[in-house]
Parts: sequence; C-alpha cells; structure tokens
Amino acid sequence: MAFVDGLYCMETKKKMELNMKAVILAAGRGSRLGKYTDDKPKCLIEIGGETLLDRELRLLSELGIKAQDVFVVAGYLHGQLENKPCNILINKEWSVKENSYSVLVALEALDFGDDVVVLDADLCFERALLEDLIYDPRDNVLLGKEIPDTNESTGIVVDERMRALAIGKQYGNTGLVYASMYKFSKDTAVAYGRELRKKKNQSTWYTAALTDVLRESPFYVKIAEGRWCEVDDEEDLLQARKMFGGQK
Repeated sequence: MAFVDGLYCMETKKKMELNMKAVILAAGRGSRLGKYTDDKPKCLIEIGGETLLDRELRLLSELGIKAQDVFVVAGYLHGQLENKPCNILINKEWSVKENSYSVLVALEALDFGDDVVVLDADLCFERALLEDLIYDPRDNVLLGKEIPDTNESTGIVVDERMRALAIGKQYGNTGLVYASMYKFSKDTAVAYGRELRKKKNQSTWYTAALTDVLRESPFYVKIAEGRWCEVDDEEDLLQARKMFGGQK
C-alpha cells in the first residue's frame, strides 16, 4: 500500500511563533536494555555524542519550543534528570502502570490548556521529522513510518485521506508504523484526558485512549521522511549508533 501525503504543500511553509507545550515520556526503566539501564534511565544513553534526552531537548529548542514549555515525565532514577533544562514531572507509579498514566500526569500538570506535542524519550531521529510534525497545519497529527511491521510495532489503520482510524500493536500488516510522536490541540487534550482518566487504574498504553479519542477528534498521519530509530533493546541501540554515528 502506498501512502501519499498530498493534503497540503510543505514547500512554502513558514516558521511561526509556537504556542505549544512539549511532553517527553521518560518514566520507564527500559529493562530490555539490560546493563545499559542498570544505573541510569534509558533516556540518558548516549548516541552520536549526546544522550537521547539531550537530543530531543536540543531539537525542541531549535524548533522554537522554550525550555519552560518542555515537560519530562520521569520515574525510574528520576533524580538523574533534575538538572536538565526542562520541567520534571514524577510518575510515582511508573513501575506498575504503562505510559498512558504518564500522559495523564503531564496533561493534568498543563491543566489541559495548551496545544501539545508528545514524544517518547527512547527515540533517535533527524530534526526534519519533528519539524514536519510540529509545523503541520493540521491540529491533530500522528507521525508514521512506512516500514515493515514487526511484533513490536504499533500499527496505524488509515483511510484514503490519511485519517487515522485506529492505532495499536494489534493492528499489524498495515505497512504503516507509529513513530512514537504526535501532537494535538488543546480542545482535543480535554477529550483525551477524559479517556485517560477512564483508564487511570489500568496498566495500558496511551494508544488505547488515543484510539477512543480519534473517533470524535480527527487525527491525521504525517509520513516521516528520514532517519528514525526507537531504542527498545540492545539490537536497537547498535542500529541507532550505526545509523547516527557521531552526528548530532
């Protein structure tokens, strides 16, 4: 299946002053990385001369999101993140709940009053991917990659207009994988928070609540062009270091 992102032209896009908050999800331990996370959070692993978290913070800053507008939801060994140029929110239940609770912690801290871009903290990617996402003129956008699905992939189901119909690990063989970055408007944040609260006492991924939300608040998929890697295990780490080398 071929995906064509032809709803608008990005060639003439102009940088605008951003009125947006950024949330980075960094609460989990990353136990599949073994020795690499025994003494530090996964987001402090170095690739290309900087940590995963520092890379995301730098790119957000370069694209116009100020440090005071960045919120990192931490959990495992969160004390190691205290000196980072951002706001640190603590998910005290990081060890027993999945990332849907971290998103809720962030949205409640923001009081559901802002447009938001959300990134997982275990990503390594080119600046252009994040730039295309946050400057996309549509209110609610998921970043997707056209790569073969794997058992670990989170698939996205879309219609002919690239509107997302569903998202989750149960949606395999779509040829479109969720790249763990998305943005939404402050109006959508209210509906999203409502669905997250319904699942507050469950250990679920935020994509479960997101699938419920996108039925009433349209989300569209932006195809990511460029290098991207999600670091879940040692094989991913080796791939990311090979892909990005000494480049920032």
